[in-house]
Amino acid sequence: MSKYTKELKDYIGKRYDDLELVDASKWEKGKGYKQIVKEIQKKFSETLNADYRTLKSLIYDVCKKRESIGWVINDLNNLVADDKRYDIEDRDYVFLVSRNDSWDKYTEKINVPIEIVDDIFKDYSKHWHNLTQQQIIDKYLIKPEVFSLLKSRLRLTKFSDTISEYSLDQMEDEEIEERIEEVSYSHIQSRYKDKFKKVYNRVHDKEVAKALQLAGSWDYFLENLQGYLENHKPLEIDFKREVINNNDSKSYVLSDIHLGKVGSDDVLKRLQVVLNSILDTPEKNIHIISLWDWFETLVQDGMHNWQVAYWTEQKFWYGFNLLMTVVTTLERFLLEVHKAGKNVNFVGITGNHDRFSSDKTEDVQRSWGLILYEMVKRGLVNYDIDVKYMRELINSFNIGNIQYTINHGDFNFDKQPPEKIIVGHWDSSKYNVIISWDKHHLQMKEGLKHTWIKCPALAGKGQYDKTMNMHSTPWYLEIKENQFKTADISIKRVQE
Repeated sequence: MSKYTKELKDYIGKRYDDLELVDASKWEKGKGYKQIVKEIQKKFSETLNADYRTLKSLIYDVCKKRESIGWVINDLNNLVADDKRYDIEDRDYVFLVSRNDSWDKYTEKINVPIEIVDDIFKDYSKHWHNLTQQQIIDKYLIKPEVFSLLKSRLRLTKFSDTISEYSLDQMEDEEIEERIEEVSYSHIQSRYKDKFKKVYNRVHDKEVAKALQLAGSWDYFLENLQGYLENHKPLEIDFKREVINNNDSKSYVLSDIHLGKVGSDDVLKRLQVVLNSILDTPEKNIHIISLWDWFETLVQDGMHNWQVAYWTEQKFWYGFNLLMTVVTTLERFLLEVHKAGKNVNFVGITGNHDRFSSDKTEDVQRSWGLILYEMVKRGLVNYDIDVKYMRELINSFNIGNIQYTINHGDFNFDKQPPEKIIVGHWDSSKYNVIISWDKHHLQMKEGLKHTWIKCPALAGKGQYDKTMNMHSTPWYLEIKENQFKTADISIKRVQE
């Protein structure tokens, strides 16, 4: 074949579809040759320089060759389209294959567990482990032709999903999303390793800052509080109260719980220890005195944002969510004591961490504490549980022959002698117990008809305590009136 003839055939072949020479009936019936050749000569006169007979012969040869190939391809396409690629039986992919010594189309069943097929997808797909074909063959000990069969029947490519199509069809949307998230994390981590971790941590910290800014904003807090007030319903839990046949009393003093700070999960365990102690005591009348600071801070402008845990595996310790955690914790605490058949009397004051601001001149009433007490009071309205809260910086009340004078200890009260604190609150007919302290460590002095106690923090030691060089061992107080009408005071340590 001359170079000229070869180029002409190639030229005609490349333009086979453009020349619309697919109508085989014209060739088979011997019709239209002359007209078709003339059209080609006219259309490509500048390129083709051949006589009618030569051009006709070339066109015929090229077109018949193309036509015969087209029939073969068409048959193959139809065969593949009609071929059943696999069945699913009892958690297996089932492939029907022909043996070399048989003319039957399908003569043998091969069962492959769906789990193994899914593993192959996961290993081979570039979206997960991205193993090479040879690595797959070595790992699963399969022949190359078998892997080729699997790829063909399962339509497995490097760009496939990380799970086989049957398994994917069985998954719920939520499972698919979890799978995508798992795959994405694994793929990116394996690809970028240490660099990924640095980038991830940077992006994570940035998103955390945004979330905390929202959670600690006034608008977000007030919006949630409004929703709570509009939809709130008091607790209604049916239970049978135990019966206690005595009229004895005991007081428990708790201070500086600081839920929301680092280590809050441990603080909840300490509260449970105190609750167990109350439930085990034989006295029927239980007085729970709270010197407050139940939470670390609720908003961005509050106290000690740098000590906030924000979240642990159990809870999100910030914003309105933290307020509700404290509300439900205190409600449960008081209700458990009530269910045990005891008369519950709760009295609380507010602390410096209950302010809207870290500035002590703002929000002197310490409104977060007042909101919390009121929410607890409303939540327990269906039960005979006495919940009181006091608004003054120094407050006094009587339990039997003991007068309690309590303050949180901020506003420099921690630096003043008890004689000055108790001015206007002293009751010479009673035994006076003066309790305060926001500085978290224990001190105790006894005098004529009085005891002055700086109550330790149940929260234990935090970064603030370390900075201020305070030991802050977790303690709480038990106080009981004795036969001499004075106070027996027990200092109870809780394991850190």
